Amino acid sequence: ADDDDVNCQWKFGKCIPLPFQPSSNSTVSDDPGTTVNHTEVTMEEDVCSRLSGCDVCLRAGCLYINNLCTSTGLRNESITMMQCLTTAVSCYDHTSCSTCTKNSCLWCSSLHRCVSGDVYPYVYPYGQCLGWQNGQQASCPGFGSCRYESLSGCLADIGCGWCYSPQETGLGVCQRGGFSSPLDLCPPDWTWYFDEQPLCNCNGHSMCENGSVCDNCSDNTAGDHCEFCDFGYTGNPVNGEQCDECDCNGFGNACDNRTGHCICDDYGVKGDFCTKLVFIAC
Repeated sequence: ADDDDVNCQWKFGKCIPLPFQPSSNSTVSDDPGTTVNHTEVTMEEDVCSRLSGCDVCLRAGCLYINNLCTSTGLRNESITMMQCLTTAVSCYDHTSCSTCTKNSCLWCSSLHRCVSGDVYPYVYPYGQCLGWQNGQQASCPGFGSCRYESLSGCLADIGCGWCYSPQETGLGVCQRGGFSSPLDLCPPDWTWYFDEQPLCNCNGHSMCENGSVCDNCSDNTAGDHCEFCDFGYTGNPVNGEQCDECDCNGFGNACDNRTGHCICDDYGVKGDFCTKLVFIAC
């Protein structure tokens, strides 16, 4: 910071915000670890709310209440510096998004690491982390788990990429990674796709004509990318999965190609799989 920056001070080997200023009729100890009952803090809220980790929070003169750094509340509601140093868990010790963000830390979804909000720009200065979650966003979805069966679903997740099979039919495996490579290596001769899609994607059911057009969907599949089951079959044939013949109990040949629910041909039969009799009064 500049020498004339009146909002900061050099302390504990780093530049930190100035400590809070108590109200004129209150007496507060200079020791951030001292508990003084019923003393309100008047430090600007936006300064405290930007800090994470109890040690940084308390050294800046803020309160650390319920795992959050704040300027509102009473001094005796905050933990002391001694409590912080003896019981607090470092951001780096958390191994899941939920526990990380509950403790006012930042979760990097693409690298699956928990980092203090005060230092993350210095830990990843070149944008190595592709997506952050924090407690304010309340965002700890399955985002970044990369458990996708389809190529499109995998590449829509910013922390995932596709290990592409050398068969060049669209088969592959979704994995966590970044622009240069996955965190776990692809099998030999497989190609890594992260920010673009391979030309040919036929879900393993066809080769490509002219590099990108599925010329002959096999295995009872249909669609531009062989992503649907053909008439009389049901299932989800993405990434090499198979289609099964409609099972309509002998009373029909057509069914929904996703759910398998049948269209019963006999008026005396009903049900998702044509298993229920309909009694017709004479």
